[in-house]
Amino acid sequence: MQSPWIEVPAAEGGWRVAMAESGYPAGLPRMMTLDVSALDLRKQARFRIRTNMEVFWDQVFVAPDVVAADLRPTRLRASVAELRRIGYPREFSPDGADPTLYDYQRLDQSLPYKNLTGDYTRFGDVRPLLAATDDRFVIMGRGEEIALEFDASSLPALKSGWSRTLVLHTDGYCKDMDLYTAFPDTVGPLPYHAMKNYPPAKPYPDDEAAQRYRRTWNTRRIVGR
Repeated sequence: MQSPWIEVPAAEGGWRVAMAESGYPAGLPRMMTLDVSALDLRKQARFRIRTNMEVFWDQVFVAPDVVAADLRPTRLRASVAELRRIGYPREFSPDGADPTLYDYQRLDQSLPYKNLTGDYTRFGDVRPLLAATDDRFVIMGRGEEIALEFDASSLPALKSGWSRTLVLHTDGYCKDMDLYTAFPDTVGPLPYHAMKNYPPAKPYPDDEAAQRYRRTWNTRRIVGR
């Protein structure tokens, strides 16, 4: 299987590859974004998406670049980040169409899903693990959540005519128990940012810092069943 790629018209006729890999929306129907600034759409406003996978695209939008001078990014650190058990919010659709939403007022505590066998992050405050993009992950299982709160009092006042957009920036990995997933029954081998693919050719780092992280944080042993 090949991830979708982007092609543009070639000068000599036909099409040429402009972006070798563009990714695809995984799992449920959802919107995804792709930076196409490398394509000169002012000269040639045609491109096509190709793949040998069965992917259904419902709509495509192209948005202009936003001038950096018109942006004022402000980063907020989480004031609360609690890993906890919650259960499974009920799926529902207000209009009968996808994507479905989740009702946190109606929770199922048990569903027939298996657990990956391995060591999970302990419940409670996990802010230290979310302070930087590194290889110290919060490892969470099914029916669990990280409850986040942010203190907005430090945000600057908006200028006249300005608006504010909130973006939740995350960095992590998701592992399915799919038949085609490598090691679909276990948490390990753990991923890390320097790996080229999964499963990684070299195991997760085993230096003192990595060992301390695993001893301190990943203390919940769960056996899949």
